[in-house]
Amino acid sequence: MREHSGGVSISISPQFHSNRGLELVVKVPQQYNLDLETMGGSISVTNVQGVIEGKTMGGSLFFDRLKGELQFTTMGGSIDMRDSEVDGNVKTMGGDIDFINVTGGIKSSTMGGDITMRNPQSGKKGKPSEVDISTMGGDILVDEAMQGVNAHTMGGDIAIRKAGIYAKVKTMGGEIDVKEIDGRIEATTMGGEIRVVMTGDPDKGERDVSLSSMGGSIDLTLPAGISAEFDIELTYTKHSHGDYKISSDFPLKIEEDEDWEYDHGEPRKVIR
Repeated sequence: MREHSGGVSISISPQFHSNRGLELVVKVPQQYNLDLETMGGSISVTNVQGVIEGKTMGGSLFFDRLKGELQFTTMGGSIDMRDSEVDGNVKTMGGDIDFINVTGGIKSSTMGGDITMRNPQSGKKGKPSEVDISTMGGDILVDEAMQGVNAHTMGGDIAIRKAGIYAKVKTMGGEIDVKEIDGRIEATTMGGEIRVVMTGDPDKGERDVSLSSMGGSIDLTLPAGISAEFDIELTYTKHSHGDYKISSDFPLKIEEDEDWEYDHGEPRKVIR
């Protein structure tokens, strides 16, 4: 341990690296800046306010009752954060991310796990923050994102229980289910269904909707009394099976290509 003008530095000498049972516990004042790094173990930080940063090459991260700025990375473990108000970024290359009672401008990403955000709390100025999350191989679940949500996964489902202002969600291989969105929405999936329910006053805020699915149905529910223009396209290939059409309970101008288009691989037609 070495004390200097910037604080205290603690390092473990090389002969201890082979001791897998080694555990280092450090107690600091509640308001304190931390820079932590380990080559092969988990890191837990509890009840600290300040700038907290670091990385671990092979362990999980646990954060509880933090406040301030957080910049942390793990190469091979999960991330669990609770009861905190932080700005910054957390990343894992191979684990799940679980947030409970967390607010602030925190971004999170994982290369191979699920992301779950439960029970977000009011943050700065009494308002929750935007949600920005991405995973390369898992599901995404967000309880609430009243300041907007940006969610992206390469291989799982996305479920948003309640969102405001906007929702921008994209998955390459799963379903999208947005149970409540009071604002605009952009949703894209390459291989699943899309279900969206818009709520709130139809005359307030942005209400643009862009929904696209390459392999599933689209179900959109709009508030009563909303004024809207619909631009719908249904593409089917020459060798696909089924009777494709656009049905409506109110008048729509519907057109279908007469000739097959050969410019994009398998011949296809568009109903619009």
